[in-house]
Amino acid sequence: MMDSNLHHPHKYNHTHNQARDLIKACEKKGFHLISPKHTSTFLGAVGRPTTIDLTWGNHITWNPQATTQVQLNNHSSDHHPIITKITLPNSETHPKKAPINTS
Repeated sequence: MMDSNLHHPHKYNHTHNQARDLIKACEKKGFHLISPKHTSTFLGAVGRPTTIDLTWGNHITWNPQATTQVQLNNHSSDHHPIITKITLPNSETHPKKAPINTS
């Protein structure tokens, strides 16, 4: 899993080619976007929300049950915290004990 962002020049109002290149490169390496599209994660200088922080998962961490939530308690940062919950396959709270050999 990785948390990535790509900053754009000030007052740049369209999707930058470098952002498209980053997404293509991540997809080629087997990463899938976990964070929902068009989710505001950054509050710009003029107060306009944008999406610059993306959360990615690989084949192990990506699943349909993964949830991503943006928190508004940003502690004076212009970036909003992103909480991602992932259930890994075969994850157990307590590991199974090995059988005891009594012979």
